[in-house]
Amino acid sequence: MKNKSITANNLFSSVLIILNFVVSALMFLPIYNDNAVLPGYDSLGNSITVKVKYPIAPYARLVGSRIEWILFVAFILFAVALILLVICFIKKQTNLNKARNITLITSTVLFLILLALAAIQTALY
Repeated sequence: MKNKSITANNLFSSVLIILNFVVSALMFLPIYNDNAVLPGYDSLGNSITVKVKYPIAPYARLVGSRIEWILFVAFILFAVALILLVICFIKKQTNLNKARNITLITSTVLFLILLALAAIQTALY
């Protein structure tokens, strides 16, 4: 009976670790588009407005909002969870499972909240 709970716990941790890796990679890829309406000229030289889309990474939007430091807190939590995971694996200690899961869940939720906050376009062009 105990082996099943350890396996389920390891599976849960593995899913959270993979999710953390994917979301943290998405933070630095240009997955959002900023929409801009800029002045421009047509082929005849007439003044027109041009709609332009700029690809932008979530990290750049977090920097623009001045909350990128929260991303570093999420990375630190994720690193602590990985250290606890290695300690649990090497020393075979199951008493650290709760702390490891709490830090993994906290970092995952923090990454997802930051990804959602970065979806808001704050720059005006």
